[in-house]
Amino acid sequence: MKRCLLTVLCAIGLLAAPPRGAGAAGVAGELRWRSDLAVPARSADDLVAVRLDGAIADATAAGFADLRIIDSADREVPLVIRTGSVVKERTVRTSHPVAGPRLEPRDDGGVEITLTIDPTRHKAPIHGFGIVTPLVNFQQRVRVERQDADGEWTVLVEDGVLCDYSQWMDVRTTGIPFSADHRATVGGTYRITIAEATAEQQSQVREVVRSLERGVETGLEERLLIRRQPFRIDRIEAWHDETVAELSPADPVARTVRSWSVVEDDEAKVSRIRVETAGGPVTALRLAVADRNFRRDVTVTALAPIDPAGRRSTLPAVLGHARIERLDLRGLAREQLTVAIQSTWKGPFEIVVARGDSPPLRVTGIEAVGPAFTAVFLAVPDETYRLAYGRPERSDALPPPRYDTAAIETALAAGRIPTMVVAGPATEVPFAAPAVPISRVITNPWVLGTVIVVLAATLALSLLQAARRIDEIPAGRDPADEAGAAAGQPTDRD
Repeated sequence: MKRCLLTVLCAIGLLAAPPRGAGAAGVAGELRWRSDLAVPARSADDLVAVRLDGAIADATAAGFADLRIIDSADREVPLVIRTGSVVKERTVRTSHPVAGPRLEPRDDGGVEITLTIDPTRHKAPIHGFGIVTPLVNFQQRVRVERQDADGEWTVLVEDGVLCDYSQWMDVRTTGIPFSADHRATVGGTYRITIAEATAEQQSQVREVVRSLERGVETGLEERLLIRRQPFRIDRIEAWHDETVAELSPADPVARTVRSWSVVEDDEAKVSRIRVETAGGPVTALRLAVADRNFRRDVTVTALAPIDPAGRRSTLPAVLGHARIERLDLRGLAREQLTVAIQSTWKGPFEIVVARGDSPPLRVTGIEAVGPAFTAVFLAVPDETYRLAYGRPERSDALPPPRYDTAAIETALAAGRIPTMVVAGPATEVPFAAPAVPISRVITNPWVLGTVIVVLAATLALSLLQAARRIDEIPAGRDPADEAGAAAGQPTDRD
């Protein structure tokens, strides 16, 4: 009996003891999926951003609480989750007025303008000149040269055109760009030659001459006035073009739609479409419709999970309204089938399409999109990284990690642009079922009841056996004498 009781106590002790090696591999060892990151080779610490596509977002918990970046030793690397962005390049033009231009008229009616760029004030190469003039309706031919170290002039622009055709169209060109071969010089002396700086222009005013003889008109003559307009220049600006990279919001990514179904509500005269997504946040739903020439009002509501009895635990909340349409007529083609959602609800959804007395739309599919996210971390030289994410089914939710991200936040605030990488194919990690926490075992009523019943039965059996032993001792005899006799020791009566 003592052995039985000892066995029960040992079993309870094993249940209460923590599993061997629990927590040795950290949180990353409990995650289900792995994806290699194609981080390029680097010679210094650098920011790296991993785009979290729809499949990763669907496989992770809210807020990516179960997503980790690990190194070759399976150690967690601090990361920051940010709204997805892409690197785009744009050209920025910087202009500055040229000081001290020197002008000299030519015998052929043109002018030469010589100007010198101070390299100590303007340290960027000159990519072209801009002529600032108040004139309109003109066309001028220009030539640009640069003086080299030997005093020789090199032609940069042979036959440039400055023009303004606003009397016919809003077209104006007052810049003289250099070719890519002549954009490497900082500073220098330049000469701009303008041919025929004074041009004859036809005036908008007509001159009418009437001839009279004794009060009788004998002739009528119309003449267009021609005026000479000097090419007035207010200032000359030198410019430099620079290509800069900047982060722009990324396009939404596709979300997985697990199932959808349509139910016609004839009483309310609407079509109800229930949509189940894979779990990632959704910001828009798009309907695929086989019909043409329609316009319907659509409402999207959030549904709580439905229990087997078909009852909803909460009332639906309206997430968005839209008017979908497809018009395909002669000379008119227009389509809008997307409903924006003013939240990041993960589903399920109900799309209510009002139809009135019209026939229901033939819906052939549902598409869902959600915001793009990136995970930014600091990569060190000579190290490889992987993405670990996704908890196994029936596992407890993980709290979001709390890392020291001061270096990452400081670099991002300073405008550093991370190197964008993509995650490789996902590989599932085989592992045993997660250990059940002892707190859950102890608080389980079935386990607790079973232990109490076993202990009570063991105690009752022990008491019953003790009672039987007492009943077997003859009356009038001392139990101590019986015990001594059994051991072969003399008693007081002997």
